[in-house]
Amino acid sequence: MKNYGVVIAVLFCLLSSSLLQAQSVRTRSIRMVVDGMVCSFCAQGLVKIFKQQKGVVNLQVSLEDRALLLYIQEETELPEEEIKELVKNAGYKVNSITFLPTN
Repeated sequence: MKNYGVVIAVLFCLLSSSLLQAQSVRTRSIRMVVDGMVCSFCAQGLVKIFKQQKGVVNLQVSLEDRALLLYIQEETELPEEEIKELVKNAGYKVNSITFLPTN
């Protein structure tokens, strides 16, 4: 029974450490409005493309607003022209892009 307590304690420490490291990553956000992104299938394709990009930490999709919000590592470069090209290659068009400050 004591072994289970040790295992649980070790797992808790590892999990806490991972969460702290994840929280310490400084990110910045890029919000884009995408013409033609009207269904979950459309969004899924774009999410897949952007998840493959270096430095992308998280994404949020709003079909209602036709918006995709990227969270990228602060030091990652993802220029506007590259974003537009990725979206264009997926068959959509970027209506607007807003680079938001670091959080």
